[in-house]
Amino acid sequence: MTTTNDAEMPRAVRVEPRLVTRVAAAHALGIGITKFKELVAAGEIEHVEIGRRILIPVSAVDAYVEQLRAVQSGNGNGHAAAKRARKAPRTRTAASRARRSRKTSDA
Repeated sequence: MTTTNDAEMPRAVRVEPRLVTRVAAAHALGIGITKFKELVAAGEIEHVEIGRRILIPVSAVDAYVEQLRAVQSGNGNGHAAAKRARKAPRTRTAASRARRSRKTSDA
């Protein structure tokens, strides 16, 4: 019978994720996915693309929270200032423009 000590056994290493999905990042911020997508589209939150996947660095979520804190602490009306700072302009995607043009041409 062979015995092994703990030094010879490989140990599981817990690795914290560096990139998370948009859903996970939105959940961490306590906002909906639609609002989160608007923030990403407006450039308020950094993202990376791997293939067709859009992933969010955990550090970008932390940086966004710090940005909100700085805006709110530097202004007496922090909530309104933060809301203005993060308001994303609405833009149409190519697919939504195509659907819209089909609807108007069918009428």
